[in-house]
Amino acid sequence: MTQPMSEAVGIRRLTARRPSGTGTVGSGHRTLGRDHYRNIMTDIGKGVLTPAEIRGKIKQVSDDAVIAPAAVQAAATQMLAATTADNGDAFLQASASMDRACSAAGS
Repeated sequence: MTQPMSEAVGIRRLTARRPSGTGTVGSGHRTLGRDHYRNIMTDIGKGVLTPAEIRGKIKQVSDDAVIAPAAVQAAATQMLAATTADNGDAFLQASASMDRACSAAGS
């Protein structure tokens, strides 16, 4: 059985850290997009977003990622799918993948 988003958000709150580095998930507006992603993850960590708000914000990240490297695009898509399916376990895995992909991309 998968963990619902409400439980995963609680776990993310316990393990939240701002992803390292600066820049973005896209190449043209690095700082703005990366800061947006970091702010979303910070808000998730603080527990100030509803599941619907999380999904809307992750959709924005996914939309922005279309101009990013393939690994970032894949992670953003996985985060959106996990949020849509209310699969907290998959969301935690996808957000960790996003952190790694952005770091590897130098963002």
